Amino acid sequence: MRNWNKMDNNRKQVVIIFAIIIILGLFGAVFRFIYIDSKNKILGNNLHATLYSRGIGKKAYETIEDAMKAVAKDYVKEDELYAAQTQNVAKVFMLHKNEVIGYEFLIQEGRYYYIGERKSVFYIENQPRKYDWETTVLSDLSCSTSKSYKTIIHIGKKYMVLPAWGISDNEKIGDVMIDGQEMDEIITFEQEGKKYYLWIIHDLQTKNDAADIKISLKLDSALRVREDCLCPYQYL
Repeated sequence: MRNWNKMDNNRKQVVIIFAIIIILGLFGAVFRFIYIDSKNKILGNNLHATLYSRGIGKKAYETIEDAMKAVAKDYVKEDELYAAQTQNVAKVFMLHKNEVIGYEFLIQEGRYYYIGERKSVFYIENQPRKYDWETTVLSDLSCSTSKSYKTIIHIGKKYMVLPAWGISDNEKIGDVMIDGQEMDEIITFEQEGKKYYLWIIHDLQTKNDAADIKISLKLDSALRVREDCLCPYQYL
């Protein structure tokens, strides 16, 4: 009798493991975590987590608010930090305590299709900031310049623009240029009594990997950039 019980338990374990494998396989077929290739793997003060759909979702939403209510957990309009639409791509940024989540939607025939999201954790209590602001900007950019992200959004066929954004604690971040391109938007917010800045480029023009991007400043800026960031950036 005990042997039969052991066999039943073993069968149950096999069935459970098999079910988990199937679920993970189905999840992987629909969603994809962004893998940042070695040339784009630059660490900064912000921690990133991404989740994007492999294709265009079947569910269409009439308004961006309807879309957000459907895909964002515990969506509250008051937590919305910024929203923008550039050509056929809409972005909504939500602020949740120590993180900003950027949701992306593809617009087709006036309707919104959820593509994915990226989370940026910009503040960790009692955690020292190890990296300078230049390195953190490049780290944030690496999420947009990675090959896997570009493959998912398929510029020219799916997305008509390449969105880029990040979080900085440098009040002069608006003076920064990325391979000669200025920031489009700077959104200021506070956390634990300190100011942070959400910077946004609606359509990143550079073809360079993050490791080769040049950070420069507007001519009238008093902000100082490290000399090694005025040439192709190397991170080891």
